[in-house]
Amino acid sequence: MLAGPLLRRIETNLVSVWVALKEAASSVKLSLWEGGGIKAGEKPALVSGPDPAAQTLRIGQQLHVVVVTLKLSTGQALQPDQTYSYDLSLQTASGTHTLKSLGLLRDDPSTPGPNMKHLALGFETDVLPTFALSPRNLTDLRVVHGSCRRANAALMDGLAWADDFLSRDNAYKDPLKRPHQIFLTGDQIYADDVGRVQLHMQMELGKQLFPGIEQLPVKRDPVSQSITRFPADRPHFPPGQRLKLLLNTARMTSKDGHSHLMSLAEFCAMYLMVWSRAVWDEFPPTELITQPPEPSPDTKELLTDLAEALPVEKRPKIYADEVAALTEFRRTLPKVRRALANTPTYMMFDDHEITDDWYLNPIWRDRVLTSPLGKTIIRNGMLAYALFQGWGNDPVAFEAGERKRLLDQATKLFPANATENPNEVAGNEIDKLLGLDQNAGLSGANPPVKWHYTVPGEKHLVLVTDNRTRRSYVSSVGPPGNVAVTALPDMIPAGPLPAGKEVVFVITSEPVLGPSMFDELFAPALYRAFDVKDYDQLQGKPEEKTRGTRGMIGTNPDAIEAWAFDPKTFEALLKRLESYRRVIFLSGDVHYAASNALSYWKQADQAEPTRFVQFISSGMQNVMPDIIRIIDRTLSFAQRLIRKEFKAERLGWDATASDLLVFPTDVKPVPAIRSRLKRAPVLIPPQILPAGTKLNTAKLPNWSWRAEVLLDKRKDSERPKPAQPELLDPANPNSDVTENKEGFRRAANRHGRQMDKLGHSRQILFINNLGLVRFEKRGETLFVIHELYAAAPDPADPLNKPPTPQLYTKHETKLDKLTVDEAKKPEKALLPA
Repeated sequence: MLAGPLLRRIETNLVSVWVALKEAASSVKLSLWEGGGIKAGEKPALVSGPDPAAQTLRIGQQLHVVVVTLKLSTGQALQPDQTYSYDLSLQTASGTHTLKSLGLLRDDPSTPGPNMKHLALGFETDVLPTFALSPRNLTDLRVVHGSCRRANAALMDGLAWADDFLSRDNAYKDPLKRPHQIFLTGDQIYADDVGRVQLHMQMELGKQLFPGIEQLPVKRDPVSQSITRFPADRPHFPPGQRLKLLLNTARMTSKDGHSHLMSLAEFCAMYLMVWSRAVWDEFPPTELITQPPEPSPDTKELLTDLAEALPVEKRPKIYADEVAALTEFRRTLPKVRRALANTPTYMMFDDHEITDDWYLNPIWRDRVLTSPLGKTIIRNGMLAYALFQGWGNDPVAFEAGERKRLLDQATKLFPANATENPNEVAGNEIDKLLGLDQNAGLSGANPPVKWHYTVPGEKHLVLVTDNRTRRSYVSSVGPPGNVAVTALPDMIPAGPLPAGKEVVFVITSEPVLGPSMFDELFAPALYRAFDVKDYDQLQGKPEEKTRGTRGMIGTNPDAIEAWAFDPKTFEALLKRLESYRRVIFLSGDVHYAASNALSYWKQADQAEPTRFVQFISSGMQNVMPDIIRIIDRTLSFAQRLIRKEFKAERLGWDATASDLLVFPTDVKPVPAIRSRLKRAPVLIPPQILPAGTKLNTAKLPNWSWRAEVLLDKRKDSERPKPAQPELLDPANPNSDVTENKEGFRRAANRHGRQMDKLGHSRQILFINNLGLVRFEKRGETLFVIHELYAAAPDPADPLNKPPTPQLYTKHETKLDKLTVDEAKKPEKALLPA
């Protein structure tokens, strides 16, 4: 077993598990037992199937993938508040295998250490892995979410902490205390930000998985339009030297693409390596990085200059740093594998599964999809997503129709004993299914294969949206509407919630509600500042007229993708969801964690608003640049600015009119206000209106909303030690502040030590994290709670041992029963006395 088992979609009448195997399996069956602590072979299964058995799909010579789905009859339906165990039976040419015979029900080796291959999947020797449905009571529900897992980042892997949620206090034994669902909301891999050592290893693994080396289309003859292909090997596409090729030939925009994934073998190897320790070999010799061979003359002119990509003096450090980061990542992979084997896990792509800025704007889409190499990279990334992530989200949807056709074509792309790879006919069919042949324009794409899906729970409903392939655009250079208005009915059924459901979760890769200060002030200035700073790099040299970033805005960073930048689409999303009443967005993408809430009134006479709550957990293994975190910890101005209750409100009208607002007789509204009054829908932030402005009571707003930031209001003593301020000596509180040189030295040392702590994480957490969502009922009011876990070293720890995850930031807010002051509408202050 190359990777897995990954527990995927679980319902009362359906259980599905994903695995990747080195050899084909003619029969794959899943067996279930009621209860936990079941030892393999101890007693007959409650139910086994399917019948006929599932079979693996051959993707490569030594890569066979399957999602085995067991459908249960009404009499066999699974029950909430109950633990279930499972096992697999795999019939291959080498015999029949189970989780026990594969050695996955014991620690290997028995003594934990840096070379551990895997942990016992059932937490105890010979015990089967388990799961539980979402519980009967919403207050028992535990939902884990996270995003942005970059394997080569010099950070602990936050996804491994999901295993701590299961093992802490033996929670895996209790169906009410364990996590019930994991939602990975984007960037499960980083195809564009790959270490050189990492890519060397993936290329070696790829050669084992696939029967031949994929031929990548690179050069197009300007006259005959014929395409020249080269093998995806080290001489033609060396790690660390691909950035120029990526920008000028594939016409992409990632500034981190020195070792960008290109072939399907590389994409598949990446997924296997981030989910399983079993496929890792030894690190390549230093010489491959410090003394790389010259690239092939066929592609050398297209590649980044070796001296530019790998300056000689930096090569030893590059190698050492990458090996250190990958060693730490590999160390906790057994915990990741066990967590994903014991918790139903649902996934959705963001951009880095494919490439940074994926479908940023129509120009980006046109440039990349008309480049043979660009289109091939997109196809390989999306196909790998389908096989490793998308299939397990909704396996029944892949049993027929366009998604079934996609799986069928995947088996034909690299046929056995082929002399040329990939198969062009299969590749063209896959392109059509993925919508890579569509000229979507500004209105949004509508590819045959759809990626959104719905997950039902006992007391909640989850709607997972696709924020990449169904976009619309306000202009040729952006910003995007992350879900086109025309696509909203597909992804979000008309409300209200079905009977018996109390809340709806909506998964959006990019946050819908960012911190007000960021969405309203920082983001618009930030991407423009970076565009100016990196102008020469983005535009390229005069002769580089085909550079993907040429003439584009917002590519560094891609802050132009915020939902707030396309107000029309943003408002359409809120309007579509309003009737659900209690809406919780789970998002990632932004490399920090935060929580925000929004009260939404559909009409002027509505008393109780719809509550939208935004929880962001990002990233599990990727964070903001050091300069951002340093500013957050050291500049009091920045800290006050972030915490300031920056007012974010809107008044909205469906139709334009010249008399929606009544201005004071001596005031002429500024052009920005007059312009807003002429565009439908009319969106007016009350804070920009001149003093004395009133609403026309005959034409009151059709809707309004107010956003708020959420703060961690716990006492300092309730937070982890690395987040607590250092206290003065209780016995002698003046000892640190004596008015002499010694007192100044002590005070300076205290301030210096505090800068290493996480004291300023009550609103925004700028270190890697993993989120957990739960609910509490206090009286008649329902609260939702966002717990953000991180593992920060304690500066006071003399042993400097690896830290364990702790609750660094805790946010909570009401989902109903707001007080009169909390439910005060934005328009109230603008009504005539």
